[in-house]
Amino acid sequence: MKKNTILDQLWLKLPGLSKRKASERPLGRDLSYLNDEEELTRILYHRITCFMEEKRPFLYGEFSIGELSRKMFASQARISRAIKRYSQMNFRGFVNSYRVKYASNLISKDPRMKMEEVARLSGFNTIPTFNTAFKTVMNERPSEYQAKV
Repeated sequence: MKKNTILDQLWLKLPGLSKRKASERPLGRDLSYLNDEEELTRILYHRITCFMEEKRPFLYGEFSIGELSRKMFASQARISRAIKRYSQMNFRGFVNSYRVKYASNLISKDPRMKMEEVARLSGFNTIPTFNTAFKTVMNERPSEYQAKV
């Protein structure tokens, strides 16, 4: 018989949660029985990435670590540690990487789209922030990327 991992045990011990999407499963005090901090951090990071991909909260310019913390039922410090540990980025860089990926997809779909519109639709509040984040993630300016598409 196969032995359950901590992750399997997590879903088995929380009744009714196995049918929910990973980003909707509560994480926090319910998991205090887990002794392995690294496993808990890995589970949290997985849930964060699932939430980011499924719900796309990064498209809202006001998205904050506090909001993510409330959605994940975890402290801001724990969220920050998980993101830093597995992405080697701080929260803002992590969110901006999702925004830039989304922006590059928009540019690829419609190369004639104005950069101001791409930035706004991707969750950036200002053009300079968009340009800086894009250059950091893609190693080229948005206009250079657009010219290649």
